[in-house]
Amino acid sequence: MFKQDLGLEKWGDLYLHKVKVTFAAGSSTDSGDSYLYWFDPATARLEQFAYSYGSGEGAGIRFRKLNNYRRVGSILFFDQQNLGYEAPDVEVDIITPAFVEEKMREVSNVVLSEIEVRGLSQ
Repeated sequence: MFKQDLGLEKWGDLYLHKVKVTFAAGSSTDSGDSYLYWFDPATARLEQFAYSYGSGEGAGIRFRKLNNYRRVGSILFFDQQNLGYEAPDVEVDIITPAFVEEKMREVSNVVLSEIEVRGLSQ
């Protein structure tokens, strides 16, 4: 796994810390996929993430905006607004606030409900 610190990036009123993650070629069936993560620098909480997938005609990117954070037990859970953009050989690096606003469309909303956390012995 390769991690690259891309510094701060402004999203709305917030500056978020941006990190890119990639993998060595051949390390898995999806090793060509790339991931971006944006963290709140004050809390280290993940605020959003994006990834590229596929190649050629089956390629695209997804952007996940996280919301409705809540703790159940000691685990932080969140819902996700899932946005997508499909294009041949598109790379996740093209994601900017303007690109998300202008080009990406909502694919789904991931809503977690009835969360229950049990200990290992249960």
